[in-house]
Amino acid sequence: MAHPTARALYHHDDLRRLINPKVVAIVGASETRGSFGERTLSNMADFTGKVFAINPKYRNLLGRPCVPSLAELPESPDCVVLCVARPMVEGMIEAAAAVKAGGVIVYASGFAETAKRDRIEAQQRLIEIAQRTGVRVVGPNCVGLANTGSSAGLNFMRGLASGIPTTPDPSTVASGPTGTSGFAWDTDGAQALFAEPEQHKLPLIESLFVAAPQRHFILIGDSGERDPEIYAKLARRFPDQVLGFFIRDLQECPIDGRRHDRLIKRIGAIPMTLFCEPNEIADSLDRAQRLK
Repeated sequence: MAHPTARALYHHDDLRRLINPKVVAIVGASETRGSFGERTLSNMADFTGKVFAINPKYRNLLGRPCVPSLAELPESPDCVVLCVARPMVEGMIEAAAAVKAGGVIVYASGFAETAKRDRIEAQQRLIEIAQRTGVRVVGPNCVGLANTGSSAGLNFMRGLASGIPTTPDPSTVASGPTGTSGFAWDTDGAQALFAEPEQHKLPLIESLFVAAPQRHFILIGDSGERDPEIYAKLARRFPDQVLGFFIRDLQECPIDGRRHDRLIKRIGAIPMTLFCEPNEIADSLDRAQRLK
């Protein structure tokens, strides 16, 4: 496999279509209440631009025109939101690039965060597609974006359909899984990041705390990446900056009784919340913003 070379830092014009879109396509849009496709479409209710649903089962969804595929859109989308499962992601990013999309948001999990080599390689392929085609990618394993200026709720968070809320404390920042748009790794580099996360991730995140001592952080991660142990070290070093952290408890590497007890002992009064599905984050974050 040929590995991509490192790219230059993105500038505003490079990301404009992705973060400030005029035309949005939602792949996997659905009328099934609570699904990522339904939530994303609902979160676009006040969007000032155009929205197209992509699903061969419908002609209209929640008042929006619906077409069977990206290839059948009447115009090129600025941003494509993928509400599809992991096996479909690679092909859908290729399809988005083929219609000259500006960027793609990928919700699906099960990539490099599992620390499995084949899944790391699958994420590497997403990076290679992005670099080869020029399409910008946010994700995988992310909750999406929100543009308060255009009311573009490009995410599956609950409660945005009635208007995008402002953060109660503007100094609060949530950190989470690394998006592919931010890095250009080769396979060995990606393997090292997830095989030895404390050696690679800890100094990276720690530098953010040092660079922004006035900010407070909510940390989100997975049990399989040793994020709990990394975050516990950060909480002890920067107790005034960490509001809490939220860990997806993976079956492959669960936070069992002994591990849980060790973590609680290390973090003291700083709250830790475990969750299983990404849609549980919304309620957890809402509570966390009131912790300070």
